[in-house]
Amino acid sequence: MKPVVVLGTVSLVGCVALGQRDPARDGEYIQALKEAKEKEVEFKRALDAEQARRDEFAQVAREAGAKVRAEDRTALADAVGQKAIALDIAETDRKQKELALGQARETLEAKGRNLVKTYCDKDIRDQIRQRVINERRLDALALGKADAGTEPDAGAEDAADEAEQQYKNFKGINLGIGPSVFFDVGGKPRIKDAEVVNGRVVVEEEEPYSPGIMFETHYFFTPCYEFLYVPAGRWGFGPFVGLQTSTEDVIDALAFGMMYGARHADDAKGSFNLGVGIIIDPNKQILGKHIVEGGPVPAGQTDVPTKEVSAVGLVLTVSFSF
Repeated sequence: MKPVVVLGTVSLVGCVALGQRDPARDGEYIQALKEAKEKEVEFKRALDAEQARRDEFAQVAREAGAKVRAEDRTALADAVGQKAIALDIAETDRKQKELALGQARETLEAKGRNLVKTYCDKDIRDQIRQRVINERRLDALALGKADAGTEPDAGAEDAADEAEQQYKNFKGINLGIGPSVFFDVGGKPRIKDAEVVNGRVVVEEEEPYSPGIMFETHYFFTPCYEFLYVPAGRWGFGPFVGLQTSTEDVIDALAFGMMYGARHADDAKGSFNLGVGIIIDPNKQILGKHIVEGGPVPAGQTDVPTKEVSAVGLVLTVSFSF
């Protein structure tokens, strides 16, 4: 269109310059120029409309893409959430199964222990009865009774019952009393007697151990096998707790530990027990603060300053149950 305008303009200028103006032709040129201008405007509008359509299409495409991505993200989030829920359910189910399995195992172990304990206890009682009956038969043979090994002895069953009852009394909780020794370990030495001589501390006697009388209670387990040549049913072991007394204090110390007990016969009512453990003494006497053996005492002091502290040591006790 612009070449037409230029050509028309040149032709018009040429005609003016040559003095050959033709009104008809000028009108045609002007009309052609107007048409060219209109077509140029129309073409520009078409281009603008095309660009607007392209922009609209691009916007629609972007919105569609954003919507698709949002839907995809939502769907992905839903899928992940469902998977997480499924995993949580599976984990909860696994933990419940493990808990149930553990409870079942504990139940079986408890039943097994009870079964072993029951059979062990019955076996011990059978052994005791058999030993008592055999001893009665041997005594009868020693007395010259020819039928001692074949004829039943009514007294043997009674003796076996008595022995079985003493076995029941022996196991479990019982009381005992006997001498004990408290061995001091660690800390300052226990002072029994100290004097002031020429203004100096002289320790006359230390007490690294302290004897006493132990009142104790114990619980004996009775395994179904021989130990140290002592048959099953005559020995046991278990924890003990005791109170030690002395000539100075009714309750001198508290002790706890493990104890072994044995009976000399199946029908014996008492037992001999040996315990080892830890003892706590709240009345350990030591030299006072800043007081040392051989050192001076405060001016005007005629007695050695001492104090009582709590101490922990080892205890050995021998007790008798009856």
